[in-house]
Amino acid sequence: MAEDMSSTSFIEPLPVIKFVCQLLNKDAFRPLSDVDRVKIKKTLRGMKVKVTHQENLKNMRRKYHVIGFDSFSAEESGTIKSVVQHFQEAYDIVLQHPHWPCLQVGNQQRQNYLPMEVCRIVEGQRYSKSLSEKQVTSLLKVTCQRPYDRERDIVKAVHHNDYDEDPYAKEFGLKISNKLATIEARILPIPVSYNKGLLPEGYCYPCSFRLKKAFRKIHVRLTMELEKKFSGKMRNGTSGQSSTGSNCDPHRETQELMGRLRGLDLIHT
Repeated sequence: MAEDMSSTSFIEPLPVIKFVCQLLNKDAFRPLSDVDRVKIKKTLRGMKVKVTHQENLKNMRRKYHVIGFDSFSAEESGTIKSVVQHFQEAYDIVLQHPHWPCLQVGNQQRQNYLPMEVCRIVEGQRYSKSLSEKQVTSLLKVTCQRPYDRERDIVKAVHHNDYDEDPYAKEFGLKISNKLATIEARILPIPVSYNKGLLPEGYCYPCSFRLKKAFRKIHVRLTMELEKKFSGKMRNGTSGQSSTGSNCDPHRETQELMGRLRGLDLIHT
């Protein structure tokens, strides 16, 4: 049996108003733009919500799937009235955010409209839409574990499941060890570079096509005379005079030095 750990993203069971405020990063009392409405509709569509204004009634804790949202009036008893009026008359609830659109729930044949502030997201819903860059970073921080931490969590889960007392394991005569399996392995040799079969000496590089060439590293040391001459002329090159007072051409001196080093393949260390 192979037991491992996996992670995915779930929707936090928040009031819909609070969830939307976090989504848009704005206050609930600020008006919504057309761009905000499109973003809300794409995010909430297909999400399951439950009403909070009927929590005292055990038989009325209904859950709905969001199919859209709108701000049209609702029809009841043959008269046209707003959703704000309906909730005030039927449930004695004064809506605090009447400017927010209502959620359209149920199905297209029987359209129901619920204010966002009386809806709460049902817990345990997996979020299948694309995550933002910030959300991906947060998820990776939680899921990327070190090998020892991952081993500890897997062993802890196996002990918690207690397979020795599991009725299905007993029925099929399965014996599951609480320890990780140990297998023999070997360390592969350093791969040969694709470029003329060259190998980096004393180093192990990842097999990447960005590595164009590998050389043996060498140290090039300037002689005291050449180093003094070159550094002195470059230091005073802007004034056209060297430290000894002679004329100096920095470009010519640089070319002279590079000519002496030409032909050597160097790696700067």
